[in-house]
Amino acid sequence: MKTENGMNRQPPEERAKDLGRYAKARMKKTIKGRIGIKTRIILSTILILILIFILLFFSFTTFDLQKQHAKGMAQTIYDELEVESLTDFIEIKGDDKEGFYYDFVEGADEKLAELVKKLKREGSKSITLDLLKKMIKAEVVNQFPLLKGSVSGGGSGGSASGYTGDTIAEKTWNFLIGQGFSEIAVAGLMGNIHQESGGFNPAIVENGGSGEGIGLIQWSYGRRTQLENYAIAMGKHWTDVDVQLDFLLMEMTPGGSQYASFQFIPASSYEQWKNASSPEEAARIFSEAFERPGTPMMENRIHWANVYYEQFQG
Repeated sequence: MKTENGMNRQPPEERAKDLGRYAKARMKKTIKGRIGIKTRIILSTILILILIFILLFFSFTTFDLQKQHAKGMAQTIYDELEVESLTDFIEIKGDDKEGFYYDFVEGADEKLAELVKKLKREGSKSITLDLLKKMIKAEVVNQFPLLKGSVSGGGSGGSASGYTGDTIAEKTWNFLIGQGFSEIAVAGLMGNIHQESGGFNPAIVENGGSGEGIGLIQWSYGRRTQLENYAIAMGKHWTDVDVQLDFLLMEMTPGGSQYASFQFIPASSYEQWKNASSPEEAARIFSEAFERPGTPMMENRIHWANVYYEQFQG
């Protein structure tokens, strides 16, 4: 069929058929494209899951090999030194009154140094005398709980695990009094703990669980990390009351320890707190020198210091 100007014109029936074929082709192409995208997404997801599985597998395998290596090294040490335990290289000293501590037996350093040389010759590049001594210290702490306080820098009264109380506050009082601190000084400290932890809650986390501070003292940043590492070394969680009290004592011990740093700033404030003449003075010194809070709310600390002094003194 031609138009008036002589151009060919497609009959309506044929034009409709062409449009139908065109629409069908477009639909197939669109469906194919959508299927292709879905397929690629599914394949990508599967590939990612496979990679995650492989990474996890190798991580667990590596960790297991590290544990086996550590066990193998420990057994090598025992065999070479002809001992059943590394604690054979220490001796327990002290008594219930003065507290217990340990020291290396005579000749221990020489034997351990020779072992380090031998292991290095055999390819154990990471072994050092310091590492061996840390392994010994870890065994000492695990096998002799009464030594926890003094091994890790605590006071002369032993670990908090040796003290009891009907409440955490009473246990804290008994433990700190057992270290030789005065009732006034301990009351001032406990007034601060009450304010920091919302009433002696060792599991509390700042800002309802979203903050940095944790535990009785609201340890934060570097001090929080030290507490968490100490808990791991003791085979416990940081929420454990004994862990927190032992760690607190380390932070209050001049010179600190391998786990904690001395926290009275300036250092002279330690003696001022110990010799305070009232719970109010002790609470104020402990807050300013040890806790160093952003918003002290000192009246609360002083109030609870007096409450605990009246409750537990004598």
